[in-house]
Amino acid sequence: MKFNAFSPCGLAMAIVSAISAVSAAQVNPPDIVLQAKVRDFKEMNPTDTADMDPQFNREENCSASQLGLSTVVERIDTLGPADGGLYPGDNRTPRLIDPLPDGIAACFSPVDRFPEWFSDQAPSINRPFLVDLKFVRDEATGLYRFSDNAFFPIDDGKPFKKFNPADPGSFGHLQTGIENGVDLAQHNFGFTMELHMQFPYDEGKGQVFTFSGDDDIWVFINGICIVDRGGVHPAESGQVNLDSLKSRLGLEDGKQYPLDFFFAERHTSSSTCTITTNLMFTDVDSVAAAPKADPPADQASDFPLDVTLSTETADARIFYTVDGSEPDSTKSLYASALNLVEPTVVKAIAYREGWIASTIMTETYHSGPVGLRASALSRPGFPEAGPVSLFDRGGRLVGRLNSRLDIRSAALRDLRDDKGGRLAPGIYFWRSLKPGLGPIPSGTVFIP
Repeated sequence: MKFNAFSPCGLAMAIVSAISAVSAAQVNPPDIVLQAKVRDFKEMNPTDTADMDPQFNREENCSASQLGLSTVVERIDTLGPADGGLYPGDNRTPRLIDPLPDGIAACFSPVDRFPEWFSDQAPSINRPFLVDLKFVRDEATGLYRFSDNAFFPIDDGKPFKKFNPADPGSFGHLQTGIENGVDLAQHNFGFTMELHMQFPYDEGKGQVFTFSGDDDIWVFINGICIVDRGGVHPAESGQVNLDSLKSRLGLEDGKQYPLDFFFAERHTSSSTCTITTNLMFTDVDSVAAAPKADPPADQASDFPLDVTLSTETADARIFYTVDGSEPDSTKSLYASALNLVEPTVVKAIAYREGWIASTIMTETYHSGPVGLRASALSRPGFPEAGPVSLFDRGGRLVGRLNSRLDIRSAALRDLRDDKGGRLAPGIYFWRSLKPGLGPIPSGTVFIP
């Protein structure tokens, strides 16, 4: 039988539903990045059989929803083990019904191990990690969407990170063989995920979220379970309308409420997820402030140059890049001033655990006026006259100048892209060809 690991769908849906973000006076961000906590378990496997967890990759096929049963207590347990506040909400956990109804109990045997699913245990039992999830906003509909047709967040090579730097790595890829056309050795199966956020209830606006997934999925709003998809089963879909749940959940217009999401991926062979929601993001306190650079590029002097990064959000961490790539929580962690010795594009993003990541800061540092480095401006024996071609970092021609002299003039600032707009800030490359003299070595152009 094919088992689809759709659990992340429910997770992502709940995540989107619970996001707290910019104030109502601000434009909703096009992308939202959230961190979820993942715990890797050593599922039943043929590769390394010592200390396997019998609740992961078992063969039972059971669906509480299809049986019309519940698997967890309606009220969330708020007395679970915490982690010192490093991941807000870690003390909030689901609790199995005792005893579980017949027909579903076998899927959770032995039940005394269920509390391990959403709490940090010894490394032989589970290993916690943080994973970034990115949701993209459809400007036409206003809906945020997360979609991944191969959602295996702790696969080797994926950008997850240890919850504690000193912890061991994941259990890794333990499965072998082909199932439903999937090479099982390519993925790390057997994990749980949780996320805890706040959202504003907006009465009468038809706030909904939808999901499709398996295996176990539980969603709590205001501490009450509204989604119970416990068990190991093929994909199941669902939709929740907050207005219809107003009385049961005790919701009042304009107030903030907690949303807790839990799921477990417990069987091979696939994992896909698509989620949409129209919940609005209005709690500015849950968005990290973008980093700032001191000095900013427009106030920088010649190299070498020390640049410090900061954010107004307390307890936030800053991650940065200096190679032009987009920063995220897997990139370099800022700890001390950056010593720049040559023109550099610095990009940075701020994270605070349980908050939405900041927008990305970009500062393009160059020496002297906009244009070429002094060492690239001339070459003995070659006149300044002659056309200059300008290329972006991908090698695409973006403009031409009459001579290298123009590179040191306002002509560089007046260059336009193919849509008529100014060239984006960044690093460009030039090459000049003087008839009869052959090619002149290329140089570098910096446009702030």
